[in-house]
Amino acid sequence: MKLMYVRHAVAMERDEFARYCIENGIEPDDELRPLTAEGKKKMKRAAHGLVTALVKFNAVEAGAQAIRPIIVTSPLVRAKQTATILTHAFEKESKDEKKDFRRLKPAVVTTALSPGTDPEIFRDFLYAMTHAGASHRPHPNTLVIAIGHEPHLSASLGWWLAGEAKSRFPLKKGGATLIEVGGALSAGEARLIWALPPWALREISHAHSKHEKAKSEKAKNKPNKKTKAKGKKKSK
Repeated sequence: MKLMYVRHAVAMERDEFARYCIENGIEPDDELRPLTAEGKKKMKRAAHGLVTALVKFNAVEAGAQAIRPIIVTSPLVRAKQTATILTHAFEKESKDEKKDFRRLKPAVVTTALSPGTDPEIFRDFLYAMTHAGASHRPHPNTLVIAIGHEPHLSASLGWWLAGEAKSRFPLKKGGATLIEVGGALSAGEARLIWALPPWALREISHAHSKHEKAKSEKAKNKPNKKTKAKGKKKSK
């Protein structure tokens, strides 16, 4: 089974949010701190790059046997907003490329991804969620995308990869790391597949869009059979 950790996109700074709350007579609860407009804009591009990377690197296969990604998120507003952007990216990919993402369910919200939570709590949540089907075990191509916060995410990666919940490689906001975990979901037994910072995901999005645009322009300029036939008659 594959597991991807994604850090939420850029959100309002704590001081800025506190001032906003005071000015509007709202209790300054950090869990309600939202993404900024710029954070949403960058995350949309990064999400497109992330979906493109999954398809291009065969982490998600297209076709009748494809396993639909499962998105799970922390209950904090900034994480849930990031989950919504990712869900829309998968849905758009489905329409544009006819990939099997059409039945992607809304993100599952869990406190197991809240800041400071022990990685084993998420492991137990993951086990219960992926072993609930008729086979009582996850399909090897199952992809779970977990959206959360630092330093919780990098500590969780340390737990999966090395057996120790230590934050050695923090994720940038909007960045993603993909790992493969065994059926037993044991600590220290995961395998790193790739880790991409947000700027790299946005570059993948840009390159893919540029390629698709060039392909579309080439298709428009390519003469069809009727046009070729008329050209031959005129030349005679």
